[in-house]
Amino acid sequence: MDYIKRIRSRASKVPKKIILSEGTDDRVILAAIESVVEGLGVMTLIGPVNFISEKIKKFTSTFQQKKQNEILSKIEIINPEKSDLQEEFAKEYLKCRAKKPIRIDDALQIVKSPLVFSALLVRLNYADGTVGGAVSTTSDTVRTAMNVIGLKESKEKLSSFFLIVCDKSFHKRKETFIFADCGVVINPSVEELANSAIVSNDWFSELVSDKPYVGLLSFSTLGSARHPLANKVIKAKELVGSLRPDIKVEGELQFDSAFDPLISSIKVNNSNISGKCNVFIFPNLDAANIAYKIAERMAGAVAIGPILDGLKKPANDVSRGCGFQDIVNVIAITNIQAHLGMS
Repeated sequence: MDYIKRIRSRASKVPKKIILSEGTDDRVILAAIESVVEGLGVMTLIGPVNFISEKIKKFTSTFQQKKQNEILSKIEIINPEKSDLQEEFAKEYLKCRAKKPIRIDDALQIVKSPLVFSALLVRLNYADGTVGGAVSTTSDTVRTAMNVIGLKESKEKLSSFFLIVCDKSFHKRKETFIFADCGVVINPSVEELANSAIVSNDWFSELVSDKPYVGLLSFSTLGSARHPLANKVIKAKELVGSLRPDIKVEGELQFDSAFDPLISSIKVNNSNISGKCNVFIFPNLDAANIAYKIAERMAGAVAIGPILDGLKKPANDVSRGCGFQDIVNVIAITNIQAHLGMS
């Protein structure tokens, strides 16, 4: 069974209620239908009820009536503009803005925003998780999740990662990888790089069910260049080693040394993991975001994410360039996060 089928199958064993904040977008509606068909749970679409309902009927018109009715029964639609939850949500939103107070009248308007309304549904336990980003920017999606759902007490910072699925016949290594941080931390400190490595290592073990080998990436391989940016990566590797000696980590490494055993044999001495890394920690957001898009668009990989780590409850993002199957994949991961009580 390939990775995507496997992760969806796992998610279907723990069906959840997931909020899709951009319910008028065709890709989001198709993702809701597909998620219900695959048994991922109840999907809640945010937006005008009649408009979305007609779209669902149109997209399921080729289904048998019984199947269509079953799908319709597992897709909820909520219009924040007309919801009875507005007053409750406005009062709760005031708590989210305790450090920067606003008036209740302003809160009543703000909670009508699909992103805010969706996050409040999760915060107040009306749902298990939320997925957005098909229309909204990552900054808006992440900011809302941070402000409304908030960080876990055990977490100081939010971070993110992508699952990169390479399963085509032409892929040199037919595996699933993690790229981090492709969505949140712009210019990570030593501590943030180390945190990203630890978080990504643990999520790889959980989601891929394989042994993680973490490569901290740079333009230098184990001292081939001397520069403060390379030194930052070296220090991050040392910090990971001191905090989590169980993690198999190497750095600083150029990507080819981390990925390709043959090149690693030429460039690297005395490393047990270089050339077989499957978790790649990039030195900054520029490099990580560019790399995942190249892997997806030029190399034909499937990119799942960005998956957010550190929130009290699951809220995840998708790229505005996503297809509906990409959204389904993120819904599956959100299910699993909710089941594990991890995000």
